[in-house]
Amino acid sequence: MGAVAGGYDSYISLMKERVRLSLGGGRFVEDPFAQVAIARAASDIDATLLQMDRNLRELSALAEEGREIPMELRLRTRRDQVRGTVRAVAAIDLLFKTAGGNSLRRGNPIERAWRDAHAGSVHVANDVERALAMYGRGAFGLTVEDNLV
Repeated sequence: MGAVAGGYDSYISLMKERVRLSLGGGRFVEDPFAQVAIARAASDIDATLLQMDRNLRELSALAEEGREIPMELRLRTRRDQVRGTVRAVAAIDLLFKTAGGNSLRRGNPIERAWRDAHAGSVHVANDVERALAMYGRGAFGLTVEDNLV
């Protein structure tokens, strides 16, 4: 996820430089659909970063105080982490789709980001259904036993 968020500005720069010869031609940055895609992707990435920052601050404060991390915080952190992965992949997918056919070219930074995001999303730590089910179990007061929380 960090590579996606950290490289976001460079993807915006790449997209600013694009000139697309498609429906109506013109500069990519003047395409209202590209503008909406950038806004959606930026919003999803911001939401993820805000949630992760909040969780990390709370986890760090508890660790510095030598206190145990409550299960509710562990579960929320896992929930937000996997939702962040989903949002990051959706943002990359949207930018990939919006950038056009040249994005498919091997070596294109957008293609590389798309491939990396999808590769990371299939890691066991990013199993969305498992993490959300754990959160739901905890929210209902049921016992949660998993080595990732």
